Amino acid sequence: MKTPNGRVTPHWHAYTRNDILRDKGILPPKPPSPTDILDEALAEAKVRAYENRLEGKDLDELAELEDEEDEAFLEAYRVKRVREIRELQSKARFGSVLPITKADFQQQATEASKALPAVLVLLYAENDASKLLLEVYRRLAEIYAEIKCTFIQGSLCIENYPDRNCPTLLIYKSGELWRNIVGGQTFNRGRPRLAGTF
Repeated sequence: MKTPNGRVTPHWHAYTRNDILRDKGILPPKPPSPTDILDEALAEAKVRAYENRLEGKDLDELAELEDEEDEAFLEAYRVKRVREIRELQSKARFGSVLPITKADFQQQATEASKALPAVLVLLYAENDASKLLLEVYRRLAEIYAEIKCTFIQGSLCIENYPDRNCPTLLIYKSGELWRNIVGGQTFNRGRPRLAGTF
């Protein structure tokens, strides 16, 4: 049986009142199925596992694999890793979280992002979510040393900025605010992904 929006259902009762409200624009659309997202993530993980099967191996383990792996593959992998390491070393300019003042804001966030991505966190010192985010942020800054990571007290950076909105992530790219994530509740809604964000 076809529903008013053209979907085919085996029984009319499968088309609920909420489906009708969604069709009329009263309710927001259903979120995407987590199964599709999980299948996609699993496929991506399998591809990465195969591509990175040599990661973390020491010289003895790599020597044992020489018989199993194609010589051309090993050479291509070696060249790729050397290139990646050199590229990371050339980009790795920071590696820590820098406190800034309101006077530094324009230069440290907006202007710095013209050359490379910059992330600014607005914090509230008495907020547990801010303390937790700052700790995670410090660890991420060490991993992503090519990204400029700064922080400032929210009310010092933006006059009358509500403490309830802290922590707030401001991500700058190409000299402009690219994305902002406001409030600690936002970080509790799922696992944030940084990979591929920049």
